[in-house]
Amino acid sequence: MLKERQSQILKIIVNEYIRTSCPVSSKFISNAFDGSVSSATIRNDSVFLESNGYLEKTHTSSGRIPSTKGYRYFVDNLMDKFGVEDIKAQIEILFNNRENSVNEIIKESSRIISEMAKLATVVTTQDASHNELVRFEMIPISNEMATVIYVLSNGEVKNKTFDITGYSANDIRASISIFNDRLVNTKLSELESKIDAIKPLLEKQIKYFDFVFKNIVNDLLLNVKSKSTTTGIKYLLDNPEFSNPAKIKQVLEMIDHITPFTWFEQQSSEQSIFIGLEGGLENDDMAVISENFNNNGTSANLTLVGPKRLQYRAVSEILDWLKERINEEYK
Repeated sequence: MLKERQSQILKIIVNEYIRTSCPVSSKFISNAFDGSVSSATIRNDSVFLESNGYLEKTHTSSGRIPSTKGYRYFVDNLMDKFGVEDIKAQIEILFNNRENSVNEIIKESSRIISEMAKLATVVTTQDASHNELVRFEMIPISNEMATVIYVLSNGEVKNKTFDITGYSANDIRASISIFNDRLVNTKLSELESKIDAIKPLLEKQIKYFDFVFKNIVNDLLLNVKSKSTTTGIKYLLDNPEFSNPAKIKQVLEMIDHITPFTWFEQQSSEQSIFIGLEGGLENDDMAVISENFNNNGTSANLTLVGPKRLQYRAVSEILDWLKERINEEYK
């Protein structure tokens, strides 16, 4: 463990570098201590931190920046939580709409965090193959429009409105009746094979079979499978760390690598923070914070990607709070 003053110096440097992305000078550190620590002591402690791998000296400046080891020490030992009430207030509005599912809350929260914290976010929802289809319904809206609703055993309600101009509403009703007879209580993992099995029956009894199959059936399959949503790539690429085309390619490949649940399957239910080359990352300028959500059969992951100097304490607090709120509201 570092001594108290060494920890204070490291904390000053990390916080200032996060704020400015510029190397931090000894003069700035001295001012942060209000002159209560001598310049010689600051230099000696800074040299100690550098020689032990917590700080790095850049070639273009006399100041120092945190290393990956320094960031890790900061995250594990020095990271203070502070108010992020604006972001929380925006997310809290989502809980007021009781029709929002857990996945919808997480997806919209990721958009809010991305826009307000200027980070890239990736939301992945796992194919909950143990869940089942519970019920199908059709609600006519007009002679031209109808909404099809299907309910999953984890409580999620999916719906899609279709333009049925030129087609028969009776055809759709007949299709829904067949779905309720043949697909209710089917596990999602078995859904495609069950649909293939009833395809001849649909062709025989449904006049506009092609419309039903290409629209309603395809929408059903699309909605119950795993999904990945990425937001805020533009914010990530605004950072000077990622101005190099090779680094841009590296970052985009890493984000694409998140989508098949590579990390989602590997990590525990606890929040994970990877800095620099930790956790298999291939870009030393990057940091990733990842949170898994498991609630009543719904599994999802929210991953935030940014430069190493991102606001760890704020993001960590938001994710902890979001997980707690979801568990409170969706017991």
